[in-house]
Amino acid sequence: MKLFKPEKNRKNIEQFSHSIPEFDHPIRFMDIGCGDGAPTCRLLAHLMESEKVPEIGEVLLIDPSPAMISMATEKVRGAFPDVIISTDNARIQDCSLSFDRHYDIAMSSLAYHHMPVEDKRIHLSRLKPWISHFLLFELDANNDTPEMYSPELAVSVYQSYGRIMDFVFAHDAPVEVVTDCIDSFLMTEVVSILSEPRGIRTDYHMLRKEWLDLFSQVLEPEFSLRSDSTCYGDEYVGLFTMHYGRDG
Repeated sequence: MKLFKPEKNRKNIEQFSHSIPEFDHPIRFMDIGCGDGAPTCRLLAHLMESEKVPEIGEVLLIDPSPAMISMATEKVRGAFPDVIISTDNARIQDCSLSFDRHYDIAMSSLAYHHMPVEDKRIHLSRLKPWISHFLLFELDANNDTPEMYSPELAVSVYQSYGRIMDFVFAHDAPVEVVTDCIDSFLMTEVVSILSEPRGIRTDYHMLRKEWLDLFSQVLEPEFSLRSDSTCYGDEYVGLFTMHYGRDG
């Protein structure tokens, strides 16, 4: 069951497709935290249909879950039978030193927030020489720098995760499936964020401005901001995309 409805996922694909330039060669694409591979397939298909890219040369799928890697590989191969598929069953923080060739586009969809900002900075710096474009789809929430038990962290978790749970309950799914999704997935994150210190807890969503500051420090001046767009926003939570591209 998807946490966010299709229109929000379509929005991020449209925003990425709009800002990505045209390529005159088969592209090499990296998906950081690929999940089941659906976002990669949608984006690459959109880029092909809009004639932004002539061909998909290679897709690198990175995910710590073997099951997700398997599902993503099957999806990508079904959509692009002739593409070269490489996989790395790891978190980005465990493989950021292993890249040995250049990728035209790297995408992180709700995946780069699983480390504190100081680690985000390190691993983004390691990724930077190997990519030309970085695409980010993330949740706008203040769950990184506030310390455990702080009022700021409690309010942010209440607002962001409370709204996400609303999205889950809004799905037309059996009650037991909805409850299991919340108990097995969302509540484990909430408990970790609220009860474990920074460096130990599992999730570190950042505010949109914090992402801009991070990219300014790490990616600029070689990269510049190509797009900063809202996919969804209300008084409690926001979803956004950012695209940084290499200049020159």
